[in-house]
Amino acid sequence: MIEDLVTTGKSVFESVAALRERGAHVDWCLAIFTYNPATIGAILGAEGLGFTSLSDITTLLEVGVRGGHLTEGDRSAVVEWLADPKAWSAAAEERLTAAS
Repeated sequence: MIEDLVTTGKSVFESVAALRERGAHVDWCLAIFTYNPATIGAILGAEGLGFTSLSDITTLLEVGVRGGHLTEGDRSAVVEWLADPKAWSAAAEERLTAAS
């Protein structure tokens, strides 16, 4: 099956189940984009699905920096957000509050 974006794998599992109920043989998922291909590959692999992605967040950030569309600081901010979105958001909120 082909997905535009795979984040948690939940929609992949739901779609695969629906297709298999109707007799389809589904053993691979191709995503156009994902944030963490290794994690998603492991999650889907544990359920017998192969996984590959055309692009991921690391590649997108590298291309953005190389092309001059993002600064290294922009890239770092996104990487920090990916590591802990709640903590990053709280810290950003504190910075905004302090600046006003």
